[in-house]
Formats: sequence, C-alpha cells, structure tokens
Amino acid sequence: THILDDRLFTNNTHLEVLQVKWHPGSPTGSHLIVLLSDNSLRVYHEENLKHVWRIGPVPKMKSNGSTLPSLSDFGDTAVDFDIAPPRVSSLLPFGEDTMSESTLLSASAQLRHKVEWPILILRGNGNVYILSAGLSTKKPRLQGPLTMTPGKLDNYGLSSCSILVIPCLPSCVVISESTGKIHHCLLLEVDEEEAGNESFDKIDSSLQISPSEWRLHVLETVELELGLPQNSDSKSHVCPIHLRRDLATESRYFAYHNTGVHAIFLEFVKQLHDFAEAEDEADTEVPYLGNESRAEYILCTKALNSGQVNPVLGFTLLQSPAGLVVFLGSGQVVSLNLITDPNVLLDWNSEKSQKTSQATDAVSPQKKYFADSIETRILSILKGGLSQPLLKLSYNTEPSPQELLELLMHATQTLREQYFPRHEKCRQELKKRVEILQVLNRQQQEEIQELKMEKKRIRDNAENLAGKYEDMYERQQSLSKRAQEVARLVSLLAPSTLQDEKDFAQQVEKINVATKGLLKQLEVSKGKISRNQQQIETWEKQNIQKEFQLPPKREEVIKKILADMKSQINNQIMEIKQINKMLDI
Repeated sequence: THILDDRLFTNNTHLEVLQVKWHPGSPTGSHLIVLLSDNSLRVYHEENLKHVWRIGPVPKMKSNGSTLPSLSDFGDTAVDFDIAPPRVSSLLPFGEDTMSESTLLSASAQLRHKVEWPILILRGNGNVYILSAGLSTKKPRLQGPLTMTPGKLDNYGLSSCSILVIPCLPSCVVISESTGKIHHCLLLEVDEEEAGNESFDKIDSSLQISPSEWRLHVLETVELELGLPQNSDSKSHVCPIHLRRDLATESRYFAYHNTGVHAIFLEFVKQLHDFAEAEDEADTEVPYLGNESRAEYILCTKALNSGQVNPVLGFTLLQSPAGLVVFLGSGQVVSLNLITDPNVLLDWNSEKSQKTSQATDAVSPQKKYFADSIETRILSILKGGLSQPLLKLSYNTEPSPQELLELLMHATQTLREQYFPRHEKCRQELKKRVEILQVLNRQQQEEIQELKMEKKRIRDNAENLAGKYEDMYERQQSLSKRAQEVARLVSLLAPSTLQDEKDFAQQVEKINVATKGLLKQLEVSKGKISRNQQQIETWEKQNIQKEFQLPPKREEVIKKILADMKSQINNQIMEIKQINKMLDI
C-alpha cells in the first residue's frame, strides 16, 4: 500500500476525494487519476505525483457564520469524471518514406504523445466539460460546457451526481441525478464552425476554457424507482446514484444507491453496432433509436416510507463466475449471480443476421405464428414484466404490524396488477391458438371435400376417356381392315406396272407411320390414366391418415401449468382468509 499526498490532506482538512480511477492508457497499469473537491485532477504513478490538472475555479472556504453561497452551492464544482476512448489529435508532420530509422523512432514517440484521452467531467449543475490529455500532458485543454440537444430549460437536471462512458460507436454517455433520473446521451463531434476558436475564462482568469469540439445528444431519460412506495402518492427518495459498467457487455450497466441496485439495459447499443459494422453504406438504413431502455430492480434496501434506509456502501462485479457483491450499511454482504440475457449480447456476424432477417421476412404470417411452440410462447409471456427485487432491510429497527401489513398489501397489489394479467394473457393466447386451429381444421375439411369432388370428376373423365378409347380402337381396326381390303382389290384390278407398285408401297408406308403414331398416343393416354389412378389412391391414403390432435406432452404441460395456477390461487386465498381472521381478532 502507498499513502498518496499525506501532507496535502493533513494541511487541507477540507479536501475530499470524490472519485478515483485507473487510467486505461497506462503502459504499466499503475497510473491513477484522483478527483478532489477543489476542482482539480491529480495523476499519480504509483506513489509519485505526476500532474495536477485544473478543471475549474478553486472554491473558497466558508468562514464561520458566513451566509454567502459558495461554488458548491451553485453546482460549479466537479462531482465525477470518466474517461472516453482515445483519439489521435494529429498525424506525423512529414512522410514516412523519407524517414531514417532514428527519425522514424522519434516520430513514433511523438505520435504516442499525440494520443489524447478525453476525460468527461461532470459538475453538480449538470454541465459536462472535456479535458483532452495524455499521460505526459502537463497543461491539457479544458473544453466546455458541452451543448446538450435537444435544449431544455433545466439543462436536464440541476442535481447531477455521476457520469459513465460506454465505449460504443459513437460513445454513449450516462448522466445520473440524485432524484432518480438517468439521461442516455451520444457523444458527437461538431464542426469547426460550430465549435469556434476563441477561448474564455470563467471566474478564474488563470483558467482558460476552450469551446467544445463535442456535443451531447440526449436520446432518452430513464427514471428509477428508489425503494418500494406504499402508494402512488408516496414521495420519491432522493439520494446520490452511482454508475458502474458491465465489462461483459456494452448493452448493460448498473446503478447503485441508498435504496438498492438497478440493472439498466440499453436497447440502442446493438443497433448502433450493426449500423457501424455494415459493409454496404448505400443500402444501410439509419437505425431507429427510439426503443426505450429498461431497468430491472435487482436489490431493494428500502420498502417503507417510514422505514430506515439500508444504504449500499460498496459494489463490485465478478467475472468468473459472473456476479455482483454488495456491501450494505447494516454490515451485510450480499452476493448475487448474474445471468446474462443473450438478447443484450452483440451479434458479431452481421451478414448472418441480415440473411436470417431476410429469410424471416419471406415466411408467411401463419408460419411465423406457429414457428414457436405453445410452451415457448407461454414462458415468454410469463417471463416478461416487472421484476421483483431482493429485499434486504435494516435490522436496526423492527417494523410495526401496520407497516408489515402495508408491505404485504403492496406485494399483493403488485401480484394482482403484474402477474394475474400475464396468466389472463396466457389464457387468451391458448384460446386464440385453439380458435386458429379450429379454423384451420374447418378449412382442411373443406379442402378434403373439394379434393373428393375433384377425385370424382377425374374418375368420370377417366371412364369417358376409356370408353372413347375403346370406340376409337374399334373404328381404327375396322378402317385398317377396310384399307387392306381396298388395297388388295386395287392391286388385283389395276394393271401391274412398276410405277403403280411404287405408289402403292408409299401409301402403305404412310399408313404404317400413321398407325405407329396412333399407337404411341394410345400408350401416352394409358400412362396418364394410370398416373391419375395412382394419385387418386395416394390422396385417399393421405386423407385417411390426417388426424389433428394435440400432442400428449403439450397437453400435459398445459394441464400442469393450470394445476399450478389453481394451487397457487388456493394457497393465496387461504393466506388472505387467515390474515382476515387475525385482523378480526
């Protein structure tokens, strides 16, 4: 362990450490950035102080009995910071082809010094500043305040307490307020004309603040539920909200506070990733970023308005296995497993997902509806909705029976409003599925009747064709015999000359060719009749084999779900009756 600036804190007892973070660009992993309450950032390499960066005017101490407001009262002091992905501020000044080896090494070293890490600094009044600095920068540029669009009168809150940067493309900036609101913003670069070139000072003439090269576009505002309220008129709790990234995925982060822990899922991060990874820019559509993010209440430490708060004092994430550890004010240490939802993970094979989506679009709505089994559909309905957090209340005070009854009534109301409608939706889904299957069954019965009538028509046509074939065959035989007889008579009566014999031979040959053609047509007709007969027999077998019946496993699952629902409802009725008896006593 190392004591950092022991003399500084000894001589300045009013200083407070607001935030401490390791610098991600440290080659040795030992550079530490510390935010102090005097609007300064201090960079330490192990126990040695490297830089002191001013990020705002130095607040003056209040004298005893003074009623004048200070900078912290107006929210002009920094409360938190986070580090965005790096960027190269400038390239090498001359071409690499004309460089010698020593010059190339020195130029590459200069290029490393040109890498800047934007440090986003949040003040209590909601203003965000950016400090562009590297590890060797002595006097970095301070830019701000960042313009937030769309504009708002209160600048999206005057009680900001924490900031978080999620390294997607573009970077997502999360700003939290002590009132429970969290703003999701995109960090966008602006043109040089919009940024301007003139620097200005603010309160302190020695502090130069440049116009910002970035701006923040607010996509949405999420309001967290701080504690379980007794009713809709209950006042919301006010406390600082701290943010923590989830290293496993960019689509999720955590917020912990005095009343518990929330997990917030960002729906637009995957859309931004797919848009950035698209190869064909001409055919790529601009993603729709209007999908609302969702927040799940994982751990609750305040359930009653009059109850004592059991604040979260420490929070850390585990990677293998995935989980989180929370240290509470009552001395409890709570460890929870994290089950990563596959829907929040990014699909790195964008081409495969596009092909899958195109193939899905080509499927008919009926096949889409029956693509998922009824068990999967019911599980998805029962799974969605409001999450119930794990309750960890303070052990110092014992709640009164009235408070316990209110908590029970709140849980009962939540069960009635959130869970019973899901079961009703499951019942409607089963009813809808049965009605659709009945309609399909009627349609198939009608198709079977039409096939039977078509079969009858084909059989009648086959019989007519067979009768006509017999008649044609008999007429052909008689005509053939008559032709032979005529030819014989002609040959007997006609003079026997060589030319007449040749003509007669040609006529016989033509008749022979015509007879062969008729025989081939006869064989084709017989083949068609045989194939029609086989198709008729196949349709008869298929019609006999088609039976529509619900599979036994599905029937057992549905019966089991209905039985569990019945038993749960009976148990709840018995518990309510017991509670009513206790209240009557």
